[in-house]
Amino acid sequence: MSSFESCGIQVPSFYRTQVDTRGYPPIFFLGFHFLNFENIGSEMFVFCLDIVNEILSFFILQGGAEAQRLLNRAGESDRRDERARRFGGGGGLSKAVRQVSLKPANSNSNSDPPASSVPSMRLKRAQSFADRSPTRQRKFIVGTCQQIEKAYFRLQGDVNPAWVRPEEVLTKSLDYVQNEWRKGTEWIYVDEQMRSIRQDLFVQGIETDFAIKAYSVGARIALEANDLGQFNQCQTQLKEFFQKGLGRNVQKEFWCYRLLYAAHLQQKVEEFEVLADACCREYRSDPIVKKCQVLRESLKMGNFSRYFAVSSEINEESGILDLSPPAAGSEQPPYYHIPFLLRVFLPHIRLRALALLTKAYGVPLQLKTVSHMIAFGDNHAECEQFLLKNKAVFDTNTKKLDCRKSNAVFQQAVQEKKVKLMG
Repeated sequence: MSSFESCGIQVPSFYRTQVDTRGYPPIFFLGFHFLNFENIGSEMFVFCLDIVNEILSFFILQGGAEAQRLLNRAGESDRRDERARRFGGGGGLSKAVRQVSLKPANSNSNSDPPASSVPSMRLKRAQSFADRSPTRQRKFIVGTCQQIEKAYFRLQGDVNPAWVRPEEVLTKSLDYVQNEWRKGTEWIYVDEQMRSIRQDLFVQGIETDFAIKAYSVGARIALEANDLGQFNQCQTQLKEFFQKGLGRNVQKEFWCYRLLYAAHLQQKVEEFEVLADACCREYRSDPIVKKCQVLRESLKMGNFSRYFAVSSEINEESGILDLSPPAAGSEQPPYYHIPFLLRVFLPHIRLRALALLTKAYGVPLQLKTVSHMIAFGDNHAECEQFLLKNKAVFDTNTKKLDCRKSNAVFQQAVQEKKVKLMG
């Protein structure tokens, strides 16, 4: 009688014959029998592994003596004990098997046999999928805090409602932060307050018009402060809102931001997703949308003279860079906060233009020529300072830019600047 039959399990005669002739336990031969099919599909293969895993777990618990005999016969038990003693672990697997409380399945007791201590592979996959599922419901709370100002801190564990501000209080907090930014308060403080507002919105699951406004204002103020990281966090959350049909009033504005952001950082996949968006077809004839597409095409083709010309045109027509007090996140149509976004990327684009320029010419260039080519105009002193900051090489006699020696320097600076922009 095999170990399966001793536990009350009916084993087919085919497997019983194989066990008698070869001396292997039924579980191992059963597993190999399943795995010997060459034309078996991937899903059926995984299903067979699950069955083998569960039967093996049951076999070890119900037939511990048989498992111990097999380990001793193969010498595996001694090797495991030796390794355990070597690493200071005490007993090996054999000790663990000896400590199992054996109970045959055909016992007269009314209690159920012990469950397997090895979790099912199917159960593990199901739990993992549930944890990663985007449709998993989050538990939201309703805040009771009435403070206008609140420091930002990372949440750990359950959230106390007394630490979270409700929507009516957050409305006052947002107005307070905008006024502080207009007064010239440091960005470190304003950034902390904006993060705290977004955190309170998130833990309460608020997805109203006010949430759209809070993220939009946060993105614009981040652009005014030249903080590309915080801007990207806000626009990423707004993208999820747009996919849910929310925030139609600011969708065109942030579509332009997304397109320019992806084009400047050369994120081709994101760029194609933006162009495939329905917003692109809806606002195709809009002047600002057309200019954003011109900027993208100029960057793609390496036509930096056209890029600098269109950028200068947008800055002059907008006038938002010279506002006093600053816009503080308020909407400024028709060009919105695009000049601020272009200003953040301007040093990186100048380096890309210099890398292409020095590679194309290969001969020394005068400073005033370079100054006009990279959008410094007649401000030659500022242009020279920018070149020296980026370790450009000048001819000691003629004081001209040495293109051949500077090209490698500019190529490396472009990559370093891109890494810094991406965070």
